[in-house]
Amino acid sequence: MLPDVDRALRIDIRGFSPDAHTDLFVIPNMRAPPSSPVRRTHQSSEAISAFERLSQWCTSDGMRLKGVTVLTSSFSYRDSVFALISI
Repeated sequence: MLPDVDRALRIDIRGFSPDAHTDLFVIPNMRAPPSSPVRRTHQSSEAISAFERLSQWCTSDGMRLKGVTVLTSSFSYRDSVFALISI
């Protein structure tokens, strides 16, 4: 396994209401695509905000998120990356 090619970032959902009327869902341990602000922050430790298409995210078995464009803002703190996804 090459660390920059096949690394899964652990997803921990906080502040997300499953009762919200949205079709958006996030699966723990999804692979962050190279274009994602989350992945770019993980590699560089820089705070990044950018639009991204969630259908770029996938699981190891190929499942993808809904094709929604969102604004993702991410920053690094200690050994973690935190992100806010705005629909």
